[in-house]
Amino acid sequence: VHRPSSQIREDGFRIIAEKPIRENVVRALDVDDDRKIALIESKVPRIFLKMFGEFAGVRGSGRYDSFASGNMEYWSFHLRSK
Repeated sequence: VHRPSSQIREDGFRIIAEKPIRENVVRALDVDDDRKIALIESKVPRIFLKMFGEFAGVRGSGRYDSFASGNMEYWSFHLRSK
Protein backbone atom coordinates (compact mmCIF):
# COMPACT_ATOMS: atom_id res chain seq x y z
CA VAL A 1 0.00 0.00 0.00
CA HIS A 2 1.42 3.36 -1.05
CA ARG A 3 1.09 5.90 1.75
CA PRO A 4 1.37 9.56 0.76
CA SER A 5 2.87 10.50 4.15
CA SER A 6 6.30 11.48 2.82
CA GLN A 7 4.83 13.89 0.25
CA ILE A 8 2.63 15.49 2.91
CA ARG A 9 5.62 16.02 5.18
CA GLU A 10 7.67 17.43 2.28
CA ASP A 11 4.85 19.92 1.67
CA GLY A 12 5.33 21.29 5.18
CA PHE A 13 2.68 19.53 7.23
CA ARG A 14 2.91 17.54 10.43
CA ILE A 15 0.72 14.43 10.47
CA ILE A 16 -1.34 14.17 13.65
CA ALA A 17 -3.28 11.08 12.56
CA GLU A 18 -3.71 9.02 9.41
CA LYS A 19 -5.83 6.04 8.46
CA PRO A 20 -6.85 4.21 5.30
CA ILE A 21 -10.56 4.66 4.52
CA ARG A 22 -10.83 2.86 1.16
CA GLU A 23 -13.32 0.29 2.50
CA ASN A 24 -15.57 3.10 3.75
CA VAL A 25 -15.35 4.82 0.37
CA VAL A 26 -16.40 1.61 -1.41
CA ARG A 27 -19.38 1.21 0.96
CA ALA A 28 -20.41 4.83 0.33
CA LEU A 29 -20.14 4.34 -3.44
CA ASP A 30 -22.30 1.21 -3.16
CA VAL A 31 -24.96 2.89 -1.02
CA ASP A 32 -25.24 5.87 -3.37
CA ASP A 33 -24.91 4.00 -6.69
CA ASP A 34 -28.59 3.84 -7.71
CA ARG A 35 -29.16 7.52 -6.93
CA LYS A 36 -26.11 8.63 -8.89
CA ILE A 37 -27.00 6.49 -11.90
CA ALA A 38 -30.57 7.82 -11.96
CA LEU A 39 -29.36 11.40 -11.67
CA ILE A 40 -26.74 10.98 -14.40
CA GLU A 41 -29.22 9.28 -16.74
CA SER A 42 -31.79 12.03 -16.22
CA LYS A 43 -29.44 15.02 -16.61
CA VAL A 44 -26.51 14.05 -18.82
CA PRO A 45 -26.59 13.70 -22.62
CA ARG A 46 -26.26 10.05 -23.64
CA ILE A 47 -22.87 10.60 -25.28
CA PHE A 48 -21.38 11.62 -21.89
CA LEU A 49 -22.96 8.92 -19.66
CA LYS A 50 -19.86 6.75 -19.42
CA MET A 51 -17.62 9.74 -18.64
CA PHE A 52 -19.92 10.94 -15.86
CA GLY A 53 -20.28 7.42 -14.47
CA GLU A 54 -16.50 7.16 -14.30
CA PHE A 55 -16.23 10.52 -12.56
CA ALA A 56 -18.94 9.53 -10.06
CA GLY A 57 -17.39 6.11 -9.40
CA VAL A 58 -20.51 4.09 -10.22
CA ARG A 59 -20.26 0.29 -10.05
CA GLY A 60 -18.45 -1.10 -13.05
CA SER A 61 -16.42 2.05 -13.66
CA GLY A 62 -12.65 1.92 -13.59
CA ARG A 63 -12.57 4.18 -10.56
CA TYR A 64 -15.01 1.99 -8.61
CA ASP A 65 -13.17 -1.19 -9.59
CA SER A 66 -9.82 0.30 -8.54
CA PHE A 67 -11.15 1.11 -5.08
CA ALA A 68 -13.04 -2.18 -4.70
CA SER A 69 -10.00 -4.28 -5.69
CA GLY A 70 -7.59 -2.32 -3.49
CA ASN A 71 -5.52 -1.07 -6.43
CA MET A 72 -6.37 2.51 -5.44
CA GLU A 73 -6.27 3.69 -1.85
CA TYR A 74 -8.05 6.50 -0.04
CA TRP A 75 -6.62 8.03 3.14
CA SER A 76 -7.82 10.38 5.84
CA PHE A 77 -5.30 12.71 7.42
CA HIS A 78 -5.42 15.11 10.34
CA LEU A 79 -2.70 17.67 9.59
CA ARG A 80 -1.07 20.69 11.14
CA SER A 81 1.12 23.20 9.36
CA LYS A 82 4.67 23.34 10.66
